[in-house]
Amino acid sequence: MSPRFHPLTTVPELHRALAAWLELDSVPFALVCGIGDYALNDSSAPGHCGMIIHGDLSLVLVQTPGRPVVAASPHRVDAAIAAFAAELCLAWQAPGINAPNDWAQAIATATGQPVIDTMGLRLHRLRGEPRLPHTLKGRARRPDHRDLPLLGAWLDAFDKEIGELPRPRTDEHLCTLLDRVLLWEFDGRPVSMASQARPFRGGWSITGVYTPPQLRGRGYAGAVVHALCGLLLAENATYVVLYTDLANPTSNRLYHRIGFAPVSDQQRLLWQREVTGAPYALNVNSISECYLSGPNTRGDRWSFSLVARPRATEELSHPGSCRTSQTIGLCPRSISAGAPWPGCSGRREDTSIPRRQRNKRQRTLPRLDHWPRR
Repeated sequence: MSPRFHPLTTVPELHRALAAWLELDSVPFALVCGIGDYALNDSSAPGHCGMIIHGDLSLVLVQTPGRPVVAASPHRVDAAIAAFAAELCLAWQAPGINAPNDWAQAIATATGQPVIDTMGLRLHRLRGEPRLPHTLKGRARRPDHRDLPLLGAWLDAFDKEIGELPRPRTDEHLCTLLDRVLLWEFDGRPVSMASQARPFRGGWSITGVYTPPQLRGRGYAGAVVHALCGLLLAENATYVVLYTDLANPTSNRLYHRIGFAPVSDQQRLLWQREVTGAPYALNVNSISECYLSGPNTRGDRWSFSLVARPRATEELSHPGSCRTSQTIGLCPRSISAGAPWPGCSGRREDTSIPRRQRNKRQRTLPRLDHWPRR
């Protein structure tokens, strides 16, 4: 019997399909349900959502445009499902896969695409009351309209640091985040932020923890995360979770001191197919110049940014994204700076690429394999 794909077109349908998994433990599936909620409710950029079923085994997949497919399953890896999932990833022009370790490896291998970037992620859940790592002066507060420029700049900087595609943000969009972001203020100025996201079954995920580089190492991030945890628990949150990059032991130690405990590990694997897509519905016919600039450095990883210059009479098709020079995407390390983007006329710029430092051993945390299984 071959695997079959069952598309899920509404959020209630997605939750019904995962009902048996959610009864066991909803936390490991909060991410896929949160992304699914966004993918199915955004009429301006509809995504994909569905379940692959093969006998008693199944895998759920969701994707928003231009982003890696997010997949989850409590079952062991099934080769037939992984091959089917790989075909869907390619058909959806996904730049990668974000799934539990074994599933991510199996699906990426089945695509036949070379993996050009790997990020190990660990899901943590707050156990008990949050603990403040250090006594710190300052206070937590919600941002207001005067903070919109700062909020936009910090969100852009956060996306850049974690290697995400930049997200065009208007003031209207930023206003919707005012009750989701918490700032830590010291001496009358904001010094760090954290966000609550993906509400699901009474719980929240913490994301967007960012402190400007010149203000790091002073405990501000721990203070704002501690304050946000306390605020969510005071509002009767059933759980609080967050993801960490396994290549960043500092943040993992910080969250452990606050009271977060590991739940499961997964991987985000990106492949070469990323360069064939057009993030944010980019209309290549409206681009007069398109080239790669960079690199951007994050730890021992680096990547290039795609810069597109719209023609005078046209603009990028994503609302609010038309500028004289707009960074719209990240590219694999295997692409040279100055190379033209496929499908666009290009000009060469900044062709010197510094050698990657390979003699520095990357510190990582031990792998965690106890993903909930049936």
